[in-house]
Amino acid sequence: MRQLEWTARQGRQFGYKAIVSWFYGWWSEALRLTGAAVRARDVALEGLELASQGQGLYGAGFGRRALGRLAQDAGDHAEADNRGPRPDARPGSPGDLRCVARADLCAPR
Repeated sequence: MRQLEWTARQGRQFGYKAIVSWFYGWWSEALRLTGAAVRARDVALEGLELASQGQGLYGAGFGRRALGRLAQDAGDHAEADNRGPRPDARPGSPGDLRCVARADLCAPR
């Protein structure tokens, strides 16, 4: 886990937001698996922010998946359904990954 944290922090210094957001998602999952749910949530949200700044769809997906799994672990099934990316999501719905990385695609009209 230390390697994930180190890589995420080093990459962030160089400004590779889209790719670094992947590491934040993986780091969040690692924290979740060790029982550090609060820290995992913070890391996942930070990764989502980086993904939105760098238009990183994969990083956004990893972050959403981590948040969905954290909600599932806490027994909040509605939040887990809302957070998880879904391949069958309608364009513009909460499960559409493009909405995470590109808010302009899903802005209310």
